[in-house]
Amino acid sequence: LNLCFARLFMDPLYACKKKRNVCDSSFPPFLFRSSQLVIHSNSPYYAIVCNCTISLLLSKILFHTQQTDILYLDENELTGTIPSEIGGMTNLEALGLYKNQLTGQIPGQLSQLSILKTFYLDSNKLSGTFPDEFFAHFTQMRDFRIRSNIISGTIPPSIHLMTELQVLYLDNCELTGSISPEIGDLTNLNELHLH
Repeated sequence: LNLCFARLFMDPLYACKKKRNVCDSSFPPFLFRSSQLVIHSNSPYYAIVCNCTISLLLSKILFHTQQTDILYLDENELTGTIPSEIGGMTNLEALGLYKNQLTGQIPGQLSQLSILKTFYLDSNKLSGTFPDEFFAHFTQMRDFRIRSNIISGTIPPSIHLMTELQVLYLDNCELTGSISPEIGDLTNLNELHLH
């Protein structure tokens, strides 16, 4: 297994090409020497098929990842609800959980990630509504994507507080109501998807 992590100090970290299911084993300790934990299946060199609940996966890594600034767990067939404990990983600048099978509401605790710059939850089965002040602390957010989920309700006015936002994908959801006029305050916005 150690040979699969030969690029540990060269690239953001990917799991081993042998598609070892880490939910059935433990991570090697040196995996967490990097501040970037990238575990996904679309890398041409390294891949992982995890097919387990996200809570089980995070229970194996969360103790080691408090200083992590990048956490990508995309395309791993993860199931279950997003653990609120991720909101305690306050050093995160990038969070990617897209293309899994995640369900339930987006935890309000994620709004505590005040230095988050990229947030990818697209292509899951997330439901519920945005809490009113969900966007209030995302003042450094540049890329926010929750497309292709079952999110309903309206876009909260607090969205205008994401003043650094450049990309916003809220399409293919079940949002209702009129387009929030506060979106007009996002002067750095280059891409807006609401259809």
